[in-house]
Amino acid sequence: MRLRGALPATLTVLLAAALGHAEPQVAVRVAVTSPATCTDVDGFTRALSARTRRVRAATPGEVGRAVQVEISQRGARWVGAVSLDYAPPRTLESASCGDLVSALSFVVAIALDPAASRAPLAAASRASPTPSVSAAPAVSVASVASVASVASVFASVAPATSTTTEPVDEAPVPAPSPRVVTPGAEHAPSDRPASEGRPRGFGFEALFGLEVAEIGALGAVYTPRLGVVLAYLRDGLFSPAIRLSLGRSPQNAVTPEIGAAVFEWTTAGLDACPLELARSRLLTVRPCLGAVGGELLGVGRSVVHPGTASRGWYAVRATLFVELLAVEGLAVGAYGGLELPLVRDDFRFDTNDVVIFRAPAVLPFGGVSLGLRFP
Repeated sequence: MRLRGALPATLTVLLAAALGHAEPQVAVRVAVTSPATCTDVDGFTRALSARTRRVRAATPGEVGRAVQVEISQRGARWVGAVSLDYAPPRTLESASCGDLVSALSFVVAIALDPAASRAPLAAASRASPTPSVSAAPAVSVASVASVASVASVFASVAPATSTTTEPVDEAPVPAPSPRVVTPGAEHAPSDRPASEGRPRGFGFEALFGLEVAEIGALGAVYTPRLGVVLAYLRDGLFSPAIRLSLGRSPQNAVTPEIGAAVFEWTTAGLDACPLELARSRLLTVRPCLGAVGGELLGVGRSVVHPGTASRGWYAVRATLFVELLAVEGLAVGAYGGLELPLVRDDFRFDTNDVVIFRAPAVLPFGGVSLGLRFP
């Protein structure tokens, strides 16, 4: 009787212990850019799953941790970058694709599960189309030394996890079919990371610049400008941004045959930039369409009855903006375009009806800028 009474209690204790050790799985959404001969989303996910049972692929519509992998072949070497939840990526390199995939999967696995397997993966689990012939992984010494630091960076953005995960079977996983799967990969060459180190989401930039425009009889007019940019950064050609700028030119003199006059521009510009032609971390190229509004002020000089006249300045424009990230958070830029005034007022001296200035039909302009970026 004592044995029969003890059995249910024992089972209850064992069941409670098993439930206490059970941990929820981490859903991940894997995006891969890779040559077709190396790996794909399914292959990398299998390599990740071979290291830990705590990681699984997110189901359709499920929110999961974002894992981005970019692999390219440079000469005889394979180079890969991995990022977790859009954190700054870390780069490893190897003599073979299989060894590189193994190292990249280890970096992600150890960040999501500190108890993940550290054992070398079988050739099939590394998602290489053909078994590696090297006797040992060919990952560079510098890359191997950086794996621990990479994992620590990723761990800072990962939720706290328990270290009591049960051992993982090291059974080989079938090799993936040779294909490339990643959002927007059709827009970028497969042998170059399309957005290495590039942040995603909303970004803000403060601009300080100098613009020069060829304005009819006034010639080259230089205008200091202040501006801001609000952008939504994402993979793909559609990556919209809005630019708002404000500028005021110094006085520019016109000297007709009789008398003289000076002119001043105060304008604000709004540009919409729906596309991003360059999608790297360092270079940004955006075509934009915009509108300009403000005031053109003319003041007569060297005449008997000098006067002052003010007119509204309204124009539309097309601009191409190019920016290069010089150092982290600081970008230098250049731009150019054409502006079409919608109203072409002229300014005259009242005494003799002499035309001093008239707005041109087309106004070419360009400028340079210095931008402070806030991701």
